[in-house]
Amino acid sequence: MVSLEIRRHAERGREEGSGRGLSAAGIAAARGLRRSAGEFALVISSPRERARETAVEIAGHVEETSELLAGSPDEALTQQQYDTMRSLQDVLELIGGNEHALRFARQQLAIWESIARRLQDGTTALVVTHGGNIVLPAALLARRLGHDVAPLPLSHLEGVRVDYSQGRSRGLERLSANSSSPIVQIPLGGNLSQAVRVGDTVRRRAGSTARGSRPAGSPTP
Repeated sequence: MVSLEIRRHAERGREEGSGRGLSAAGIAAARGLRRSAGEFALVISSPRERARETAVEIAGHVEETSELLAGSPDEALTQQQYDTMRSLQDVLELIGGNEHALRFARQQLAIWESIARRLQDGTTALVVTHGGNIVLPAALLARRLGHDVAPLPLSHLEGVRVDYSQGRSRGLERLSANSSSPIVQIPLGGNLSQAVRVGDTVRRRAGSTARGSRPAGSPTP
């Protein structure tokens, strides 16, 4: 069994341009995550400065960058679509009605699988990329494996852990922004409308909604 820890980059600075790096808060958050991170056999990121810098702050280095992890094209997923996602069903409906989104999701899954094939048994790779590059392929995996990836959208440093065995994905967990532990593992059909974010975990509470549990502020992929 090998694992990929796939995370969205930390908060970026306010300067304009896609190449800008992390804010002071983003650097601090990524450094905080380093304290709970395990050892990574491989560290790969998007070439965008915010992603590369996030990987360095978490793992101490980056071994590779890949343009294929650089961000989802607008025809696959716009910023507005990303910001309004709340459930796995929202993502699957987008993929079902947009051939560009489906093609991009499958491309990202193939990239994840190619990274997993490079790992030795029992090791983990860190992949730092962008929100849309995680949500779209993770939705396809979640549907196949019978798990969920809510709450959505992914905030900075949130992501998923994917386990692979014999070249196939076997497990999917949603990761919090400040821990390598999963924050939700609810089978499809579970009552996600009553899940509310509490620190690193998601617990159920009558009358609460996933929409109400979203952190303040809209993220950018």
